[in-house]
Amino acid sequence: MVNNRICELRKNMNMSQEALAEVIHITQQAVS
Repeated sequence: MVNNRICELRKNMNMSQEALAEVIHITQQAVS
């Protein structure tokens, strides 16, 4: 549920998993 929402918001903002991870200071693997 939360994962789907995060993915949806990230895609709406045209952000990669890597870019999102950098913004919130976590690893890309934690985002996926």
